[in-house]
Amino acid sequence: MVELTGDPREREIFLRALRHYSDSCEPPELIAECPFSVDEGPGQRGCGEECMDILAAYGAPFATEEIKLGNGIAIVRSVRPRARHVNLTSSKAYDAREVYLTDKATKPPQRWFLASILQGLVEEISTAPPLEPHLIIKRQEHINELVRIVGERNLDFEVQVLPHLRQIIIGPVLIVAHENQDIDKNKPEIKNLIDRIFTWASTASFSRLIDWELPIEIDSIESHQILPRPPDAKGQWMWDRFTKTYLDKWATESLRKEWEYIHGKEKAPCSSNEMMIRVVSIEQLSKVMADRLAYSEQRPSTLADNFPSTLADNFVIQAVKFLKEGRRSDAVTLFRAAVLKEPDSAKAYNNLGFCLLPDDPNRALRCFEKALKLNGVDIRLVNVNRILALAVLGRRASAIDLAQSFLGSDNVSDYVHSWLWDYDSLLGKGDPELIECLNYEEYVRGMVEKI
Repeated sequence: MVELTGDPREREIFLRALRHYSDSCEPPELIAECPFSVDEGPGQRGCGEECMDILAAYGAPFATEEIKLGNGIAIVRSVRPRARHVNLTSSKAYDAREVYLTDKATKPPQRWFLASILQGLVEEISTAPPLEPHLIIKRQEHINELVRIVGERNLDFEVQVLPHLRQIIIGPVLIVAHENQDIDKNKPEIKNLIDRIFTWASTASFSRLIDWELPIEIDSIESHQILPRPPDAKGQWMWDRFTKTYLDKWATESLRKEWEYIHGKEKAPCSSNEMMIRVVSIEQLSKVMADRLAYSEQRPSTLADNFPSTLADNFVIQAVKFLKEGRRSDAVTLFRAAVLKEPDSAKAYNNLGFCLLPDDPNRALRCFEKALKLNGVDIRLVNVNRILALAVLGRRASAIDLAQSFLGSDNVSDYVHSWLWDYDSLLGKGDPELIECLNYEEYVRGMVEKI
């Protein structure tokens, strides 16, 4: 990174000149004289947007324009800078796990992308430790190597990464503790177990955390309902950016930081090469931010809008894994715990109903109806699940009425991402199967035809 003079006037004139230079740079030719631009073919130049990194690093002011009103009166206002140039040559969605598996199969960890390092930590820590001593040591060494690399990539592990790992480990450890503890399955017993697992995940040393080292007597853990602290804003942004494929799953603050990064106002905490492993277009980002703003006006704002660290959010990845393996009772346990811990969470009730749907559609329907009464509910998603629950129960007329109301509403989105049940598998004779849905309208229309 360049070093600027200490004279504030010299710094400002350089940064304003660079801002103007950057704003006037347009593809495909770019500015040939720029030392960072390179030839990529006839009439085509490219660069790594180094000017945007410099502008963000030094907090460069926006360009201004003067609007003359007459009689010697003028208004000077800031002009929003251009967005980073992106080259979306592939229509394939970013897949953090695919990046991780590719790196894991072809490179040593030191050469992995940061996205793979983070995904690798999730994989290792959310998987139960092996029983063989030599494999335990090998796993510990691998995890510690990944932690060391995180520090080399300029992230603060304790502040920006460890808080996520503490949240992620709650679900898989809870399932193991629930199976091994001799407890009644009533609410007080389960809630007591949840509280103690939370306290352990929030306070255990890192070595005990990665080894899933719980006390033999769970009740020996003092329960003060301690929650894992959230990551800082940049840590949340990096986690969302490199581990969550779909932008609508990002925290609001992460969307905001990505917007500022794209416009040269936010410096990334990692290198430019790491950031380029994932390209986010301004069109994709602005649509999700507009949707988030529209929905935020329909309900009270909550902390989860900025840092989605609720149990319902944290349990999704583990629950999807269970459901794909046919372990629906384990997935139900996760979201039953979420409901007990967060009784006002619409997501928790919707996800509990979703996991119950193949085996107990009556109870699932009650969960969906409860979710609709709570703040923060995704009405579209819950109603899609309600339509299927009604159909599974044989209430075809009610299912079709709700589907027609859904399709006739103004909030049918042309693009979403949700895990849904394959309605053919639930309404037919096959085993329940999960699918990834990208369009609610197409899903509901197909379901109506099946009904």
